[in-house]
Order: sequence, then structure tokens, then C-alpha cells
Amino acid sequence: MKKVFVSVHYVCLIGLFLVFGSYAVTAIAQQPQPSPSKTNDDVIRVNTNLVQSDVMVFDKNGKFVEGLKREQFELKVDGKVRDIAFFDLVKAGSATEDTKLAAARGTARANSNGEQQTVLLDRGRTVILFVDDLHLSAESMKRTKDLLLRFIDNQLGQNDQAAVISASGQLGFLQQITDNKEVLRRAVDKLRVQQPSYKDFEYPPMSEYQAISIERSDRDVLTFFVDQLLKQNPGMRRDTAENIVRNRARTILQQTTFSTTLTLGFLSNLIHELGKLPGRKLLLLFSDGFFVETNVGNASQEIRQVVSQATKSNTVIYSIDARGLISGFHDASSTAPVDTTGRLQRGTAGELTSSQDGLYALARDTGGRAIFNTNTADPLVKKALDETSVYYVLAWASDDDTIKGEKYRKLEVNVIGRPDLTVQTHRGFISNQKPPQQAEKKDDEKNKKPKDIAQKELITAIKTIAPLSYLPISLSASYIDTQEGGTVLTTSIELLSKDLVFENINNVPTCNIDAIGAIFNEQGKSVANFQDRWTLRAPANYQPIEGDAVINTFQNKLPPGLYQIKIAVRDVKDGRLGNASAWIEIPDLKTKKLSVGSLWIAERKPNADVNKDTSQTPVGLNVSRKFSRGSYLRFLTYIYNAAQSSNQTSLPDVALQIQVFRDDQPVITNELVKVRAQGSMDLIRLPYAAEFSLNQLPAGRYVLQVTAIDRISKTSAIQKINFMVE
Repeated sequence: MKKVFVSVHYVCLIGLFLVFGSYAVTAIAQQPQPSPSKTNDDVIRVNTNLVQSDVMVFDKNGKFVEGLKREQFELKVDGKVRDIAFFDLVKAGSATEDTKLAAARGTARANSNGEQQTVLLDRGRTVILFVDDLHLSAESMKRTKDLLLRFIDNQLGQNDQAAVISASGQLGFLQQITDNKEVLRRAVDKLRVQQPSYKDFEYPPMSEYQAISIERSDRDVLTFFVDQLLKQNPGMRRDTAENIVRNRARTILQQTTFSTTLTLGFLSNLIHELGKLPGRKLLLLFSDGFFVETNVGNASQEIRQVVSQATKSNTVIYSIDARGLISGFHDASSTAPVDTTGRLQRGTAGELTSSQDGLYALARDTGGRAIFNTNTADPLVKKALDETSVYYVLAWASDDDTIKGEKYRKLEVNVIGRPDLTVQTHRGFISNQKPPQQAEKKDDEKNKKPKDIAQKELITAIKTIAPLSYLPISLSASYIDTQEGGTVLTTSIELLSKDLVFENINNVPTCNIDAIGAIFNEQGKSVANFQDRWTLRAPANYQPIEGDAVINTFQNKLPPGLYQIKIAVRDVKDGRLGNASAWIEIPDLKTKKLSVGSLWIAERKPNADVNKDTSQTPVGLNVSRKFSRGSYLRFLTYIYNAAQSSNQTSLPDVALQIQVFRDDQPVITNELVKVRAQGSMDLIRLPYAAEFSLNQLPAGRYVLQVTAIDRISKTSAIQKINFMVE
């Protein structure tokens, strides 16, 4: 018999929903679906540690070239040909991508029969929208924000996840990877232009590129500013004026170089963290450009650091010049100095190209492209998604010469005898590269107590960008508004018993779990938190069976707003860690706007007795949102603020449409169903429950969408929730 150990914290309001037995459940008819196709993906197992390189090959028309064989590729490291030990074609975000990449690194896991484990659920793409706000003008920022919103609304797929990241870190709490489009929109809306990287109060004003030219001893630019200074200071010696101008230029470059170092350093740290996420990552970099060869700082080396991190984390950069189509750097309203002699024009002729050099290098050397000089970047951004969706993975064995010393190693990949093909791949890496700046100082672990070490591990787990699944954990968050208690957020955490380590203590199977969690508001401030040890005791001789679970439920009364819940757990016995997070927006119901509440979902197993009606059988809340094929998905929601007639004499008239989407395409669409209001004690909060069979749905990721249509106020509202069929 399946056992569920439930621990409830605070005042429990959820019993009503756990059983889903208080309301009539409507059976939803669905369209017949095609049978799932069988796949036989051959995966090569490699027993050595390999270095992985991913490669895209395009013909002269820009079309990806499929059907190439391993023997057609030549891979060189520092000019030396390397044997290709592993070769395969991979679709980014697919069900088999993780397995193939693990095999390419020689770390693929096998089951008890020695066969590869393959999860038949597409994971989707990971896209990072990196906004270099340290190098963006107000006009470019507006153009970038508009483009980002169009990308989020129109091009981010159902299973994709993304993050809006700013170089300055101004987005704070919102700089996180998520599939929640509302969170991404909030992040875009919060983007603001930063202060210029340098302030020059002298006249005539000196641009960064003019300062670079002076640092390079460009006589045209230098003599122009020297002559201007002498006009303002008659009697000043020319050599004195020249030193003043040179010092002014160097001060400007020190300030601007600092901003460039911040951008590249942040980018390097970010891409290093992305290495913890599975599969290929696409990073779209939006910037007005920056200068690399300044004779101040070491931007070229910093770019190599970024490229090396991108190579190791399987990240491709596409750079987008946010200035769009550029006709010139200065307009009539600018404060640029007037030079009738033409010296400044000669000295700054290469300014545009020079400002794009860094963006170009980051794109080219990570296997991506640079998108410059266009006011219509949307099609090119879509092209970036399409281009990076399929790639070849090549793996080669390293040797002592390759890994010895901290040195930049040059990578080259060619298709033998096909000069007509364009090969895009990472062009290098740094051997023995140290991780970028550590966020925390090293602690003396010898002097720390085990409890302190465990605490540090939990805190690290709750902060990390990547999900930790050594101890799998599921998390769900839902809200309900009550007449007596206001809006309450319910957080449920589930651990499967089979993943826990039970030990006999006084002949009682016991497991101890350390857990920490917090709820953050939109400003990133913690509004609730907990730290606890859960002691789980099972019956004597207990042996976990499939489906046995431990569920903890917490409730918090919260005002309207956007919240994130983050949880980390640690098995005390073996130290395994797990984490989970969820976003939820609690609407302001006092506005009286129509709203569909949270979707509480549960799984009802098919009944062996076909003659028995089990539609009203109590079932438990499905925290993981994972369903077995052939079962039934049951859901419950509330319709808030449905309109009545002006004199409040008529009942609300609300119809619901239930849809299920896969890959943004509807696979189930039911006819409109009227929400029953007759006999309801609370017309402001109308409950609705229904269920539908998953028998015809192939394994995959889906979205349940409930649309409420108020036929009195002529308004509508939508609520969605993701779920998986396994």
C-alpha cells in the first residue's frame, strides 16, 4: 500500500484540496491523439574522460548541413590533429541531448543491464538575455527592451527557460533562470540606463576613442587637443599642455576600462555558472560595444577567459549591436568638438569598427555570430535560435601536453575537402583554468564543526543557479483567497521515500532531513523563512515502494505581489543535497477584476472495475506534477470577482474553456463549460473542478490552461500550470 508521510506547518487550509472531494468533478472530453512514436537512439558509451567540442556546419546558403560523418571532420588543438573518439548529431533541448553529451564526456550512466538511461521528455532550450547596461545609451536601452519583450512573447517556447541578466546587476532578485514569462517581463521592465562609465568635464569633450588615439600617440588627435588647451591658457608651454592632455586621456581610459572589466568579469562568472546546467546554452549579448585594444587593462585576455568558460560550459554567444543601423557617431546636437582641419576625422575613422571588435570576438570565438548594423534584429535573433538548435558533438582525448600549465589552447575544426562549408565552433580554451572569482573566501574546514559545514552546504544549495538533484525534491506553490483569512500562500514540498536513507534507530526506520527555505518578494527581500530538521519515522520493517512520499506543507498569509519560493534539503545520513524553486503571483483581488485562481492538480489512477464510478474518489495533491500515462488529471480552481448585474439580482455567468498544450500547440480543447453559481454561498469565489484522461497523450511536457470568460462584464482571465506525462 502506498504511504504518504505528511507534515503540516502553520494553520492548514489545504485538506479541502488534498482530497478534491468537496466539489463535483466534470469529466472533460478530449481529441484523439496519435500514438507515441518509438525511438531507438544509439548512444556510444565511452569509458575515458574526453574533451567535448560542439560544431555547427552551414552551406553557402546558411543552411545547416546534416549527414556528415566522423571521418569527414578534422580537429586540431594548437595545430596538432587529434583523433575524434566520439561523434554524434544532437538536437539542443531534446530528450537525448543530456545522454549524448554525457557519453561525449565519458560520464554516461548506465542501468543495471549496462544500457544507457534516456529520459523521454524534451527539456527545452536555455537562453540567456545578457544586457550590457554599462555600455548602452538611452536610445539603445529602449530598443533592446522592446526586442526582449517581443522575444519573450513570440519566440520563447513552451519548454524553454530564460534569464534576463544585466552587467551591472541592477535586476538583483529577478536575474534568475525561469520559464515564467511574467518574471522575465518584470525583469525587462526594471532595466534602466546606467551612469556613463566616465565623466569628462573638460572642454572640448574627449571621447573614449579619442583618448585611445592619444594613448597610441596619434599626432592628429593629440595636437588638436593640445592646440585647444593652449588657446585656453596663453603662455602655457607646449610640452606641459601635451602632458596634461595625455594624463586626461589616461584617466578617461582607466575609468572606461574598469566598466569593460566589470562587463567581461560578470560575463565570465555567469558562463562558468551556466556550466552547471545541462545541454547547450544560447547567450544573446546586447551592447553598444566597447573597446578592447586600449593599452590600458587587459581586455583581450579577459575575452579569452570568457571564451574558455563558454567552451567548457557549452555556451554559444550571439552579439547584437544595440545601436542598430549607424550612420555616424555624432549628430548636430552632440557636444563633439568642431575641427575644421580634419584632424579628428582622420584620427577617429575606425571608431565604429573598433567598438565592435570585442563583440565580434566573443561571438566568433564561441561559435556564434555577430549581428551588427541593422534596425530589424528580430529575424536575426530567431535565426540564432534556429542555427543553434542542431549541432555535431565531437570529443577527443586530452593528454599531458594539452592540459599542462595554464595556457590558451587554440581549437580548429574543418570539414575535409569542403572549403565551401562554414564551420562554427568554439575556438579555444585555457588549460587548467581556475574558476572565476570565488564568491566566498575559503574557510578552514578543519576548524569547522560538521553542523557548520552542513549549514554552509544548504545555503550554497539555495543560492545556486543550477538545480541540484542528488536528493530529488518537488515543490508546488498555490494561493487561495478566503472570506475570513484573506490571501494565503500554500507551499508543498515532496520527497520520495525511495530517495531517502532510512536507518534503524531503536528498531524504528528513521530518516533525518535538514531543510531551509525562504519566500522573497519582488524587491528580493525575504518575507518568510524557515530552518528545520524533519525526523521521519516509518513502520517497523518498512520498505519503500513506488510512489511513497514525504510531504511538508507550509502556509503564509501574504499581500498581493510577485513571490519566489526557494527550498534546499540535505539528507543528514549521507549528505546528499537537493533544491527547488517556484514563482507565483498573487493578484490584488480588491480591484474587482476577473481572476482565475491557482490550479490545484491531482492524479487519479484508472479503476480496474470499469463498472465503478470513481470520479468522486478522493485523491491527493500532485506536488511533482508528474503523471503516469493512462491516469486522470484532476484539477480545482476558483473564479474570483465574476460580475453580477448592476442591481446584484442575477447570478454570475462565467464559462470556462479547458485546453492542454504541447510545444505551444493545443492537443486538447473542450467546449465551453458554464461554472455553476446556483446555490453557492460565496459568489465572489466560485469553485470549479474537472478531470480528463491522459491515456491518449504521449510522454512529454504539457501546459494546462484554464480560460474564464465573464459573459456579463465581457472580460476574460487565464491561469496556466505545467505538468508532465511519463
